[in-house]
Amino acid sequence: MRHRLPVPSPTSRFAVALLLLASFDLAGCDLCWPRGGGPSQCVADDDDSGDDDDSGDDDDSVSEDDDSGDDDDSADTPPCVQGELLTGPDFLYDPGNGASVVGTYDMVCILPATFRMGFEATDPGFEEGEEAHDVTLTRAYGIGVWEVPQAFFLEVTGETPSDCGEPKGCTDLSPVNRVSWSDSLEFANQLSLDEGLAPVYWETGGIWMQDLDADGYRLPTEAEWEYAARGGEAWEYSGSDDVDEVAWCDSFSDNYPKPVGLKAGNGYGLHDMSGNIYEWVWDGRADYDLSPQTDPTGPVDAFFRIRRGGTFDYQCPLTRVRNRSWDTDSRTYNQGLRLARTLWVPSEPRD
Repeated sequence: MRHRLPVPSPTSRFAVALLLLASFDLAGCDLCWPRGGGPSQCVADDDDSGDDDDSGDDDDSVSEDDDSGDDDDSADTPPCVQGELLTGPDFLYDPGNGASVVGTYDMVCILPATFRMGFEATDPGFEEGEEAHDVTLTRAYGIGVWEVPQAFFLEVTGETPSDCGEPKGCTDLSPVNRVSWSDSLEFANQLSLDEGLAPVYWETGGIWMQDLDADGYRLPTEAEWEYAARGGEAWEYSGSDDVDEVAWCDSFSDNYPKPVGLKAGNGYGLHDMSGNIYEWVWDGRADYDLSPQTDPTGPVDAFFRIRRGGTFDYQCPLTRVRNRSWDTDSRTYNQGLRLARTLWVPSEPRD
């Protein structure tokens, strides 16, 4: 069972994708992949100074599934550092010229933390029921650098549900939309099985349940989403106080979702966490419990499910990091998802 995603290298398919793209005469950044990250963050697998060095954390003398090794998700410390870029599953997409190019759904490592979730009383957009409170996250998790592109969703599910409107229409790198909350869970479970990981979700009596300790792909919890969206910063939007720098919303989007990653990222290198498409999270809708919370997940049987991040066709102020939205488990044209994955679970419960 795999618990740790490798750091990308120039010999990986990520680098192959870059080489392929360099060979095409492409017009404009809309066609480039990946968004965020880059060769400067890579170390060759066979470089003795890199991550496969016998003195490094991937010591060849310790097998990945050895409980005494550094890749054990119950070890004393997480297997990655805050903001580290992690290579995720690959998929094929057309950059717009009829070619077939390999892309990767990369993730960023987020470490356990305690933070203030929600609106302070003086914050713009303050709403009752969404007041700031202390939340502790005990797991290290990976979260997608981008919203799930429709080419990735198609490769896993065989379906293309998206509606990107006219006149531009969808591209392979547009965020998949018209995906319900339960569609998102099924997509994550199928990807987990495809990758040889443990599925996170199961349904019993018409209610979906989750195992956050499983190593498969999943939706982030609402608290995980908000903490990651802040990016270690104090901006109003994810990555900036200037919404135009980071968000596709009704003032800037031409009323259709854009290919992922075209706007600036936040401090952790995550893109489009403000705007572009609503992103489902796990939680059922409820007012915040203002007492200190540890790994909150919301009610499992809620009629409404939470969406985060705002969308291309709604007011830009609604793309603030702290803003919440919700809907029934429906397939709406402006709803998609961003994947997460548990990377490390503490061996002992934390206070």
